[in-house]
Amino acid sequence: SAETVAFGAGGALIGVYATTADSIKDNGVDGDNEKAVTATIRTGVSLNLTGKLEVLANTFSSQKAKASGEFGAILAVGASPADASSSSDTYARIGDGVSIIAASLRVKANGEDTNFAESVSGTGGVVSIMAAANADTNTISSTTAGLGNASGKQIVVNTLWMEAYHTATFNGKVSSINASVVGYSGAS
Repeated sequence: SAETVAFGAGGALIGVYATTADSIKDNGVDGDNEKAVTATIRTGVSLNLTGKLEVLANTFSSQKAKASGEFGAILAVGASPADASSSSDTYARIGDGVSIIAASLRVKANGEDTNFAESVSGTGGVVSIMAAANADTNTISSTTAGLGNASGKQIVVNTLWMEAYHTATFNGKVSSINASVVGYSGAS
């Protein structure tokens, strides 16, 4: 999990501000196995069991980013972008040439990412050009459950479960306030 909070405030005759918060989790994507969460029965293994066999891989992450900036001036310009991002690979797999005898076999990969971004931006002055609040969330993730090539071996079970789930939850909040004689404000 990662949480980032950035706050900026000030006042001046002419003022420019930017408050940025980025909260990023990376446990590898696109085959970056050094960072991936992996549960594997390796190539060539032979298992003879009377009960159940489970190969489970789980990834859970939570990222929060909050940027808040307020500025008052005769001429005020500002922005407060917040970004909460995650990327992950989660693998549960049986390797090539594996022999298994068991009552049941379950191969399950589960990934869950929760990303929340909040941006508050406010300016005040005679001329206030931008109070831009921007909140972005993003995830790039892969969740895989797999069986390798049998290569002349057998998997003998009464029940086989192959499961791969990925849940990505996104949420964002923006607030942009501009108090001025001449001004522009925006939120996205």
